[in-house]
Amino acid sequence: MWPALSAAAFVTSVVAHALAMRFVRRIGAVAGFVAIGGAIGVVLIGYCGRSYGWTPATLAAILSYAFFCELYIFLFTLVGNSVSFGLMAKLANRPLNASEIAAFYRTEAMVARRLEQLERSNFVASRPAGPTLTPRGVRVVQLFSVLRSVFRRPFHSQE
Repeated sequence: MWPALSAAAFVTSVVAHALAMRFVRRIGAVAGFVAIGGAIGVVLIGYCGRSYGWTPATLAAILSYAFFCELYIFLFTLVGNSVSFGLMAKLANRPLNASEIAAFYRTEAMVARRLEQLERSNFVASRPAGPTLTPRGVRVVQLFSVLRSVFRRPFHSQE
């Protein structure tokens, strides 16, 4: 029974996420799925804990649900940020010549798209002097700085 519960919770999370992304524009895709998937995951944990106790079946349901949620996040962020997928999607609409492809993948265009994504996710804000970090962006930088030092990864600046 636990595989069906885990699968049902995952499918419910994906459907709820798809609906939320269409109707609630101000949330980011990853944050939206984490919120929705996390809430449904808590319900799954509670239901399995009450139904099976804290047994291997409960642990299997939780871990399989977590695995598929992580896989889903990985896949939609990979597709959303993939240069190859972006090129194929553009080519699906119409043939492109070499200069159009080059214009689409200019460094400036790629940076502009990335800044738009960061702005939509409320990590940066547009200002007359240029983009600046929001309080949420500052927290993410601080968190990544801590993680970078924990994993002993140096910061590679382009300056």
